[in-house]
Amino acid sequence: MPAVSPSQPGNVRGLPRADGRNFLVTGGNAGIGYFVAEQLAQTGATVVLGSRSAARAEAALASLRSRIPGARVRHLPLDPADLGSLKSSAEAPAALGPAHLDAGAQRRGGARRAARAGRPGTATS
Repeated sequence: MPAVSPSQPGNVRGLPRADGRNFLVTGGNAGIGYFVAEQLAQTGATVVLGSRSAARAEAALASLRSRIPGARVRHLPLDPADLGSLKSSAEAPAALGPAHLDAGAQRRGGARRAARAGRPGTATS
């Protein structure tokens, strides 16, 4: 993916093509996460929605597929606030789909929730 020069303004409606790239988006069921997933899917990238709720993820995937014909999107059962969930997802590459990830976008809300709940093994960076 070509880099954008610091003097060149960014254009969210004209992102460079990302065919063959794989992105993991947490919080992609709604809100900003959904917008990120939609923008990435429009570039031709494969977008994996990491989500606790299969039903909400399927609804988001259906919406993405209806808005972007040919979108390559899938769901990965994942709770970013639970290290056990992260470990299981990382150890099951077939569940992830792509052989590798090029980048990820994570909402911080899950990590903060876990820290407030006092779950061991969680971080709030």
